[in-house]
Amino acid sequence: MRYIRKGAVMLFLLALTGCSKDEAGNDSDAPVPVRFEAGSPEVFKSRSLIESESALREVGFGVFAYYTGASGWGTVGSSTTPNFMYNQQVTWSSDHWTYTPVKYWPNDNYPADNSGATGSQTHSYVSFFAYAPYFDPSSRPASGVTDIGANNVSGAPTVTYTWAADADLLYDYKKDCYKTMTSPGTYGSVGGSVPFIFKHALAKVEFKARRDNGTLGTITINSLSITSNGATSGTFNLSEATWSSIPDAASPLTSLAESKTVPIDYNETVSLGSSLMIPRKVTFTHDFHYTIQSIDNDLPATAISPITLEVGHKYTITFVISHYSVKVETTKYTEQW
Repeated sequence: MRYIRKGAVMLFLLALTGCSKDEAGNDSDAPVPVRFEAGSPEVFKSRSLIESESALREVGFGVFAYYTGASGWGTVGSSTTPNFMYNQQVTWSSDHWTYTPVKYWPNDNYPADNSGATGSQTHSYVSFFAYAPYFDPSSRPASGVTDIGANNVSGAPTVTYTWAADADLLYDYKKDCYKTMTSPGTYGSVGGSVPFIFKHALAKVEFKARRDNGTLGTITINSLSITSNGATSGTFNLSEATWSSIPDAASPLTSLAESKTVPIDYNETVSLGSSLMIPRKVTFTHDFHYTIQSIDNDLPATAISPITLEVGHKYTITFVISHYSVKVETTKYTEQW
């Protein structure tokens, strides 16, 4: 999964060295807090439904963090619980991201949270997993993130998602971080930052219509209903970026609230709506009623060839309308949205 600049929501998790200078410029061995900072507004130009910095500030994000000592996530992650942060809510306060209680980076030779372990080690690893929007267990929404894994369960954190056409889910992770930030090299140098570059856990499907080449006259879509066998719930693994526990269930998608006129130009389309969807193999069914040159066409429900939706990808389904039929064109965008 590659990072892209356009369409990504970027956050920065600052991990400052424990042996640093304080604000007065004096050397200090005092504990260093884990801090969060947002990037410039430009990086928030996302096509997500969380599509602006202000929108992200409203919903916030949640963080799970695992202290694994001298061993990396790949070695002991599966047997470690979220012992450093569990669904830590991060919110926007005036001009910065904040959370409470503040957590401090473990020193390389001292375990996290003064656990009392002895001995020295090269690094004290902490792995972070984040998702947005934040889920508050005390106020369970009907859709979006509706549950999270328990704090006593070992291994990668998970979130339970319940489908709604506009319920977004973003995620990212940074594994094996430690306070000096000198390795892995991609995490920057001392005083550098570890970026949370939020990506989409869902697929996005857009529905459009255009006239077929050579089709003349005014085309009005009077009604359109689109349904699918898309999943209505699932569990998302924040470390592997994979879905599981997806039941077979039908999900209604979209229907026109008002009639739509199809453009005269064959190359122009009219938007018919969109939906976020849990990635899986999906069959869409459409029920069309349209008029063309005063001829009324009420087509029977028709299934579209199944589409395998992938995490973080966008798809466009275009209905190509002619005098007595509707064809379907499906486009998968190679760039993640």
